[in-house]
Amino acid sequence: MKHSVIILAFIVVACFDGQLAASQTNDCPVEINGSRRGEPGNVQDNMFHSLAIDPTNENVVYAGTEANGIFKTTDGGVHWMRLRRGLKCTAQHNSYSQIFDIAIDPANTQTLYASAVNGPGPPAPVTYPSASAGVYKSTNGGLTWTQYTSGFTNTYTCYVLIDSTNPNRLYAGIGGVRSTFPPTLGQFFDGGLWLSTNGGTSWAPLSLPTGVNTNVPINLVIRGANQQTIYASWQLHRNDSTTAYGLTKSTDAGQTWGFINPPGRLVYSFDVAKQDPNLIYANDTTAQRRVHRSTDGGATWTAIPTAGFFGEIRIHPTNSQIIFYTGLTSIMRSTNGLASATAVYTDTGLTTGQQIMDIKISQSNPNVVWACAKGYYLYRSTNGGDTFTKITTMRDSVYSNPVSVQEDGSARSPLSFALLQNWPNPFNPTTRIRFSVPDAGTRHAVSLRVFDVLGREVATLVNEVKLPGEYSVQWNAEGFASGIYFYKLQAGAFIATKKMLLVR
Repeated sequence: MKHSVIILAFIVVACFDGQLAASQTNDCPVEINGSRRGEPGNVQDNMFHSLAIDPTNENVVYAGTEANGIFKTTDGGVHWMRLRRGLKCTAQHNSYSQIFDIAIDPANTQTLYASAVNGPGPPAPVTYPSASAGVYKSTNGGLTWTQYTSGFTNTYTCYVLIDSTNPNRLYAGIGGVRSTFPPTLGQFFDGGLWLSTNGGTSWAPLSLPTGVNTNVPINLVIRGANQQTIYASWQLHRNDSTTAYGLTKSTDAGQTWGFINPPGRLVYSFDVAKQDPNLIYANDTTAQRRVHRSTDGGATWTAIPTAGFFGEIRIHPTNSQIIFYTGLTSIMRSTNGLASATAVYTDTGLTTGQQIMDIKISQSNPNVVWACAKGYYLYRSTNGGDTFTKITTMRDSVYSNPVSVQEDGSARSPLSFALLQNWPNPFNPTTRIRFSVPDAGTRHAVSLRVFDVLGREVATLVNEVKLPGEYSVQWNAEGFASGIYFYKLQAGAFIATKKMLLVR
């Protein structure tokens, strides 16, 4: 289970640093890179559940990492920005807290929240690892962040939820965890669910069933037109195995709760349909990870004989018959309510200890599906999950800082002309072509044209003077035949040509 593995990772982090104790601050220099690149199975390369798609723009995606802050793309994963200003450092000043979850305000997508985990314990003193965790808020699309922990007694903050009917009303799921650090070594810090009614500025605990506060939250979901229904699943803690209660439900915005486990089972992961807050799919904690379905909000359950390992379950936002879930190294999809399922993508490059961690479906365009795996690997589909493209540049960017990654959103002019590979490729019927124009003290006459295999020009995408910068152009090949096409960028003496494939 993911949380138990995460706790073990904390043991390798030292608690005190002489310089930190003297300065009494957890502020980080913006250029810091986190802990070493993780080898296969090392949680330093984890991405948790912190994959969030802008609800109004499927090309804007945020991804939180274990030690290297938050990444953002505005062009569907071609370029990334590292967004870390305001995030607190670990005690050794060598990495950032783990970004476990990200929530975007649907009423104002420039406002977003991130829940951070870094060692169990209180928000202060600053020399505790836990002082860099808690809830972070940004009001400018992630460019800067502010930490909010007022009211928290434990900052092992795994989830953050936004009430869409009142964006100032937030829920934070906090894990009850036994400390692995002195001077609180062995002390148990209660978890549970905390509420903020002022946009995260301060927090107060909600009452939960007895024992749940000693568990780590696995998933939190808020549903219903009035956002009064909250579902929460809780994982047993490895030091407190008698308190694994599984799935709970509140119908009054977290004021009272009840258990709704399938008979004789404990729930690990689940999802609730957006169109029907009473439709739940949940997989249990047995070795087979059996799936159960409820159509009455958890009052009764039906076991589904679908076999295989289930990590995360995601129900399509407009068609509840379509369900995605994760295997260890595969993305699975069902189009018939889990009566059957097919592996639509398998990453044979993932090794022992690595697995696909999360799946998210775009709300504005459900044909766009993202997934993330241990190792900073991302996967994107633009055709409803029929095919996925693996994005691997993000992991290396933490250590090599290539041109495709901007630091904290700062703009910079390209150093040379460049023509990038179109994306997606193959495509049908649209694709994006990106190119850059350097700052050479003058403007450039730029042309970008598309040719067929016979060398005939079939489209002119750009034919004008361009200022220095990076550009993205879409080609809509509607009406064109399947096959190979070439696109050619010309600007003065610079000429570059690349190949792309249209598949009908």
